[in-house]
Amino acid sequence: MVCTTAETVHGRWWCPRAYEAASIATAVAARLHSRETRDGAALSACQAVVRVAKQRNVDLHSDEEIFEQARAVIARIDDELERLRQSGDLRPVNKSYQSYRRDTAAKGERVVPYAQWMLGYEEELVRKLAATLRYL
Repeated sequence: MVCTTAETVHGRWWCPRAYEAASIATAVAARLHSRETRDGAALSACQAVVRVAKQRNVDLHSDEEIFEQARAVIARIDDELERLRQSGDLRPVNKSYQSYRRDTAAKGERVVPYAQWMLGYEEELVRKLAATLRYL
């Protein structure tokens, strides 16, 4: 959800679920239309977004909050993978790479190096965790 006037962004929030954002936007549009706000419309719209979200018990998150949460998730995954590397518990992941390498080579396709494959593996972990966190 974004409150803007011309080229200026006055506020931007993220809702955990898309249907909440749509519901809030509809309610805010109805409120603003009924008041026929002219001056200070963007500020009024931003305030209305916050009020409607609060009334509906919807947590709004800023870009900074989302980025910080993402950084924390990525750091946690990096730390956990490093711990697994050091303890030798990455065997199942390494076996997965070996299977990928064997199957890909058997097809005559180019095999990506382990480091590149591992980056893709970590990215997929982040995506799956982010999808899971959306519903918590």
